[in-house]
Amino acid sequence: WDRAGFGENSVEIFRIWDGGLTIIGGAVGGILAGVTYVLIRRKWVDIRFGMDVVVPTILLGQAIGRWGNFFNNEVYGQTVALANGWSWLPSWIAGQMHFDGATRAFLPEGMINVPLFLIESLLNIAGYFIIAYLIPHIWKKTRGLGVLSGFYLLWYGVVRIIMEPLRNPQYQMGVNNMWSIWNSLVYII
Repeated sequence: WDRAGFGENSVEIFRIWDGGLTIIGGAVGGILAGVTYVLIRRKWVDIRFGMDVVVPTILLGQAIGRWGNFFNNEVYGQTVALANGWSWLPSWIAGQMHFDGATRAFLPEGMINVPLFLIESLLNIAGYFIIAYLIPHIWKKTRGLGVLSGFYLLWYGVVRIIMEPLRNPQYQMGVNNMWSIWNSLVYII
């Protein structure tokens, strides 16, 4: 909040062309826009049904959005040796992960940043298919309306809990990254 200058000028949050707040704002904004649209333009649609159809697709948007972190050289993971389980990465990804977005310098030979964008992108795509297709296939009879939207929140929170400890400390939010951990727990609960 303070590092990005939002504390001094909270209007900066809305400057999406300059980074805005985070993808959390995009997810919340997307949910609010979708719910508002259904309430105003599709009044005959049960809002919980509409949310179950739309909210899980946010995971696909997040998966695509994470590739923006890759192309913008931002939000890297911790520095690791390429040989420590990351040698399977295509060279065009590993080469980009060899660059330190903060210092604009290259890492020592054989070192890369953990490709958070790729991990989260794959987890979000998997989450979409699990929530939109697998859960409805398995849980047909007693599943109420709005449950799939709840699974989105649960999935998002679990993914954040997984991803946050992998972040490079310069991209962590709050003291010792606790803001992100507490935020994740709120989504899970």
